Amino acid sequence: MLRRLLGTRKEASVPEITPREALGRVVTGEAVLVDAREESEWETGRIPGSIHVPLSQIRNRGSRGLPGGKGLVLVCRSGARSALAAAMLSDDALKAANLSGGIRAWVREGLPLEDAFG
Repeated sequence: MLRRLLGTRKEASVPEITPREALGRVVTGEAVLVDAREESEWETGRIPGSIHVPLSQIRNRGSRGLPGGKGLVLVCRSGARSALAAAMLSDDALKAANLSGGIRAWVREGLPLEDAFG
């Protein structure tokens, strides 16, 4: 359904990175995490320091308002929506990668989450 809505199949060309690779890029300042999940998902738990921009907003606004000069690592629950978001942002000439396996993979690796209260 998402492919039909967005009209793109470019997600296959977006680089996939592991949770540990993503963490390394964020810690070194090389990248920023962008969470493409919906508000209700965001409120249940998120990766500390991530920026929340739901997929629907990325579709409408592209890269406007996202930090420039750094790579972006897109994340969602399982990696499907974030792959679409990364493909859209790559079209805007940004360096975007997808977090393989999404936030589920992040949690399986034992990496930290925060809730709505920080």
